[in-house]
Amino acid sequence: MKTTLTKVVLGTILTGTLAFGGNPLYEKAGTINIVDHKAMVAGSKAPGHDNFKISLEDTGIITGHICGCTTAAFIITKNALKKLYPNTTPLRRGVNVEMSTYNMDIVDAITYLTGTRFNRAQTNYDFIIDPNLQGKKGTITIKFTRKDNKKSVTAVIDRMKILSKEEAKVIQTIKPKVGQHKATKQEIMKLAKIQQEVVKKIITNLPQGSISYSSK
Repeated sequence: MKTTLTKVVLGTILTGTLAFGGNPLYEKAGTINIVDHKAMVAGSKAPGHDNFKISLEDTGIITGHICGCTTAAFIITKNALKKLYPNTTPLRRGVNVEMSTYNMDIVDAITYLTGTRFNRAQTNYDFIIDPNLQGKKGTITIKFTRKDNKKSVTAVIDRMKILSKEEAKVIQTIKPKVGQHKATKQEIMKLAKIQQEVVKKIITNLPQGSISYSSK
């Protein structure tokens, strides 16, 4: 019963006021322009027209939802690609990605956006987990490196600067219960509300120092 309730409530949220299509908040995150030559090779796009605009809402279709991690991954990828390709459109599958610790939502978003491949075995894949990148507690480090010229951009997310104490408490307390199908309807709604408040914060009013970038 609780499994069904979880799906129904979350489904209502995502197909109601928080629906992916045309959500004004999500649209404020902008788009990522990227070239994917496979579209031309496969014949699905004409030569010279293999340029795609990918939105946060597109990313949400792949990940199944739009949360703080998905949004942060989208914003970071967008900014990193701009820095790596200042005078040209980024090339899909043109970068390697390294991350300090595994986060499914971030990995799912970035692999979709960049065309990188991730596997926990980390052999012959262009998205890997490297614990040596780990910074201070509560942070996640993500490094993007162009395959052609080896230029890189490193982003550091400081989760504790993004989340208030109350937001962190709600997420840490209720999210595991949702995964175990033990959350009440009220708890699910409370978590959903908090998660979308975090999304709004990341898009419209990112706290200073919560995401930093460095280039090489």
